[in-house]
Amino acid sequence: MIKAIIFDIGGVVLEWPTRLEVDVIYRYIAERFGFNFEEVKEKIKALVYPLKGGEITEKECWSRFFNSYGKALPDDWKDLWQKIFREKAKLNEDVMKTVKALKSNGYQLAVITNTIPSHNAWVEKMKWYEPFDILVISCKDGVVKPEPAIFELALKKLGLKGHECIFIDNVEKNIRGAERAGLHGILFENAEQMKKDLEKFGVKIE
Repeated sequence: MIKAIIFDIGGVVLEWPTRLEVDVIYRYIAERFGFNFEEVKEKIKALVYPLKGGEITEKECWSRFFNSYGKALPDDWKDLWQKIFREKAKLNEDVMKTVKALKSNGYQLAVITNTIPSHNAWVEKMKWYEPFDILVISCKDGVVKPEPAIFELALKKLGLKGHECIFIDNVEKNIRGAERAGLHGILFENAEQMKKDLEKFGVKIE
């Protein structure tokens, strides 16, 4: 019996496709500072994982990046990640309708997200986490998808077993990680497909 539904944020709850997320920001940084796009991409990619895992701060991330070009940290470094996110990230209203229906039907709702502090702060400010009972946030909890520890932490917070939970994400490797941890997985494509897949597990939505 399914007791909890766990959602990814970027690309599921929010219309912010993960595979495009960083490219948008890389391009903004490259154009603004006159850097080569591909070089920017490679340099920041090396810093994103430890940033999402809470191993380094955003200030440390940008200091390392600009130091590699022999440049000082810009005064508005705090906005470098958040500016594009504020402009591009939008709530997926169709997904939220299902979230609200699930909540009214008594399911526990949770979030597992790989994110950075400034993006997390914006989601909190916009109250996009409000419908969810449990949050596992990579930069706060020090665990990242698709590692087993992040799913195990969610199960511990929920007080449930893996087979009692469904995890929804738009990245296949994260779904495979959840399945390895004993959860059921749904690879997200759109809200209607997600709803149909939930119903296949016997989840009551209407």
